[in-house]
Amino acid sequence: MLKPAFFALLFICLTTSLSAQIVKGKLGYVIDGDSFYMTQENGRTLRVRVYGVDSPEIDQAFGPESKEFLNEYLKDKALTLSPTGTDKLGRTVGVVTVEDKDLAEEMLRSGHSWHYKKYSQEAKLAQLETEAKAKKLGLWKDPAAQAPWQFRNQQGK
Repeated sequence: MLKPAFFALLFICLTTSLSAQIVKGKLGYVIDGDSFYMTQENGRTLRVRVYGVDSPEIDQAFGPESKEFLNEYLKDKALTLSPTGTDKLGRTVGVVTVEDKDLAEEMLRSGHSWHYKKYSQEAKLAQLETEAKAKKLGLWKDPAAQAPWQFRNQQGK
């Protein structure tokens, strides 16, 4: 028969590993339209890439506007990050929540990002992109808007 101490230890291990998945903090500074530095509650800095979206590069049309949107949206707010992995640049990729709102959804809803279908198949994100495009919001004001992955490919990045 298992002793109560075993269950207590198991509970502590499980809750510790689950809570380690959630990171809370504040904006350090924005790098570009879909990545930023986050200052965690423990004081450490984490480089974050928003899951599910891809924003224009800084030197691409609408890149500075996308960066400014992200900066204004995150400034002076509590952030919650649910990591999903890391990317090839070593950034922590994850779902970012700001005031109970999904950041990727807000970026798509406002027309500041593309849905990054290569890494996310979420129907809601695809729908938000379609709606922003139909309303010609943000980057969708340009009927010839170029996807960031195409731009990077042309630039050899």
